[in-house]
Amino acid sequence: MQEYRRYILGLAVIIIIITTACTSNLKSLPDSIEVKPSLSIPVSDMYFTLDTGLILQGLPQINLSENVPEWAKHTFVYKRDTIPFNLTEAYDEADYIEKLTIKLNMWNEFPIEGAGLITFLDENYLPIDVIPSDTLRLDKAGYYSDGTTIGTRFSNTKVIFDAQRIENLRNAQYVEIFTGLYVTDEDITEENVSFFNSYKIRVQIAAQIDFKVVSN
Repeated sequence: MQEYRRYILGLAVIIIIITTACTSNLKSLPDSIEVKPSLSIPVSDMYFTLDTGLILQGLPQINLSENVPEWAKHTFVYKRDTIPFNLTEAYDEADYIEKLTIKLNMWNEFPIEGAGLITFLDENYLPIDVIPSDTLRLDKAGYYSDGTTIGTRFSNTKVIFDAQRIENLRNAQYVEIFTGLYVTDEDITEENVSFFNSYKIRVQIAAQIDFKVVSN
């Protein structure tokens, strides 16, 4: 019995030593957990064509003696589309927006240069931020004698917003998208202008938000 008691006491000492060694380096659990997810939100996928809704800038200046449509006599023609844009839910769920990136993909089938301009509007349709047209320029595509496009031109643009612009965008309710063409008399003739109704510019916009959420 004495031997058995010494065995039990020795075993208890060993267990205590092992337990102390295993737990001595453990740190206390944090009071909160920080998560940094990324969210990608599609904004728009739209097309610019010459069929309807064109806005002609300025007075006719080119191709005045040519038998071409009215739009081909103006140096810039464009369309304007306004769609809902609201990131309130993402802002409300996040403790902090670390990074906000607007991604723009554009494809141009026209054999003349294209451009885009993006304006973010508040609830009263007042502008609060702009991605200017010099950021969203498109080279002209080529075409065969039958009008078939050669090598659609592609543009990929990423605009990273700083802290102040991120805060301003909290109030955005709409995005206004301008898409247009720089018309020249060298690029448009009576012979090729009939092809233009089959061409288009595609504009694809998405917002990527990298934010921080702290859970207590």
